[in-house]
This record gives sequence, structure tokens and C-alpha cells, in this order.
Amino acid sequence: MKIETVDPTSHRIDMQNYSRSGFYEYFKDFDIPISMRTINIDISNLYKFIKNENLKFSIAIVLAITHSANNVSAFKHRIVDGRIEEFDFLFPIFTALAVDQSVLFVDGMFSGDLDSDYTANLQRVELKSAGLLDSSRFSNQGHIILSNVPWYSFTSITLPYSKSHASIPVFMIGKRFKSHNKIYVPLAIQTNHALVDGFHISLFLESFERVCGNPSILRKSY
Repeated sequence: MKIETVDPTSHRIDMQNYSRSGFYEYFKDFDIPISMRTINIDISNLYKFIKNENLKFSIAIVLAITHSANNVSAFKHRIVDGRIEEFDFLFPIFTALAVDQSVLFVDGMFSGDLDSDYTANLQRVELKSAGLLDSSRFSNQGHIILSNVPWYSFTSITLPYSKSHASIPVFMIGKRFKSHNKIYVPLAIQTNHALVDGFHISLFLESFERVCGNPSILRKSY
């Protein structure tokens, strides 16, 4: 069974008009130019929505994070051959468990419509689990990477780092927990400091917290 995919394309950033050119030049040659942070997110309304809609949490939250990452231009920036490229949209590559409990990387889809995206990504997980999805789109850097570890919570974590793909944001979603009658999830975010700083993280969090408070936003086309 073949599922059609649309991959993002990119255009080169004009460095003369790039406001962060000084930060970029300073951080781009660091041995490890990434920064990491872990933030507890109130997902009470999102979790209720997911349960009411009978969705798989692992896929629904991947789509929620991808939605919010797409709302921040800096998250779409990549360093390609020493230059900055901006992709027109981002798609998720996320982890799932096979029947034998081995970890699978699923190259997902994202259009901005929750219903079609959920169905498509659920299909892709099933096909990958059955060994029927051989495609890998890691070479297209217009993606983000998301890992779901529902077995434990964390307050900080170190994520794998790849020099060849150092500008791709990486997310890790931990085990849900309750506090003061609310449901939280720890979310680790790894970004390249040459491209993304604290202000951009705040824009992402603002968007993600808005989605968590009003999940119906996910049904509006991006």
C-alpha cells in the first residue's frame, strides 16, 4: 500500500537581511552548538480531547508539536552546505514501538489538518511495523525528530547529537504526571543555538500551550 507524500522545499536566506547573522557566525562553528531545555507542559485539555476523540496519544501529541514548530520560522531554518536554508513547512520523523518492542523511526506526514494527518500517520506506523514502509526521508532536512518515552518522567535529559544534522530540532516527550489536579508532560527541546535562541523557544511554547489549551485549533488548516 502506497501513501503519497509531499516533501518540503527550501529557499536560501539572504544573509544581508538576516537579523541573527552575528549570532549565527559566532555559534555555527562550535564543537557542540546545540542547547537543550526541559519544560513541564500542562496538557490537561489536550489529553481530554485526545481521550474523547479516541486518538493514540503518541501520534496526536507529535502532530500538536509539529503544528507549533511550523508556527516558528527559526525552527524551519537549516544549515545546508554552510548556508542557511528555510523550509516551507516541517514534517515529523517520530519513534514508535514494533510488536517485538524494538524502536522504529517513522517518517510521518503533516498537512495541518488533524483528521487527515492522524489517519495518514497511524497508517504509516502500521506499515512500518509490518515492514512495508521502506522509505526514509532523513535526507530532506525539512523535518523535526520526536521521541516518545512514556515509561518515565524527567527534569532534564541529554539527547543524541549529529554534526551532519545539527540544525534539526529534536523533541523528547516523557511520561505524563499529575500535579494539582492537572496533567503535565515533560518536553525536552534541543535546538541549534546558531539558529534558535530563547525568544524562538518562547514563541514555540506560546503556540504549543495555546494548542494544549484549545486543541480544536489542530483542525484548522495550517
